[in-house]
Amino acid sequence: LGLAYNARQCFEQAIQCYKKTVELRPTLFQAFYELGNAYSALKEHKSAADAYRRALDRNPGYAEALTNLGNLYLEIGDLQQAIGMFLRAIDARTDFVQAHNNLAHALKESGRIVEAAASFRRAIELAPQQPEPHWNAALLMLLQGDLEQGWPGYEWRWKTGKLTAPAYSQPKWEGEPLQGKTILLHAEQGFGDTLQFIRYAPLVKQLGARVVVECLRPLTKLLASCPGIDHLIPAGG
Repeated sequence: LGLAYNARQCFEQAIQCYKKTVELRPTLFQAFYELGNAYSALKEHKSAADAYRRALDRNPGYAEALTNLGNLYLEIGDLQQAIGMFLRAIDARTDFVQAHNNLAHALKESGRIVEAAASFRRAIELAPQQPEPHWNAALLMLLQGDLEQGWPGYEWRWKTGKLTAPAYSQPKWEGEPLQGKTILLHAEQGFGDTLQFIRYAPLVKQLGARVVVECLRPLTKLLASCPGIDHLIPAGG
């Protein structure tokens, strides 16, 4: 019942079910783990960490609980504790892709770039079709200035479920000649990305295209002053 509530994002009700479960069976470490997940969804970090630790008291090698506890530390910025938990999870289960991926993220945030890259590579080796390690590895490459490998890897973002691909009926530009054609440049993420990359509109214009830019509404007045844009429209019309 707790899992059913959890699936419907009724986390308070799920918590009550998990609490009843561990009251009836205190050795059931999976119930403490799920309790931690529900608390984590509600951003109740202290209660979540306590539940994960109680799961680990009953099963010290529980890789999922170690990883999620590491995620909590990562979220609050305690990188050393996070790294320690991810390493323990990998020791317990060497093929646990999520632990390798999250370890790499924590290492990157700690400035340990070379180690982070190695951990991302290991995650990709273990699960070549899983998109998140590919995307994270691409972000790391871009951070290092490796644009040639970073941008192709960045295409994995559409498969992560964290971004929704635009539903345009027109074909995507693949680098073919643009002379006499119209191209739509659209903002897919936040203000920062839009402001950083609008600098390339004049370069697209130089290829002979009519350039239409779709951006977030609050930026339309600012972008109206940018060169290389023939028509500007706010997102959504």
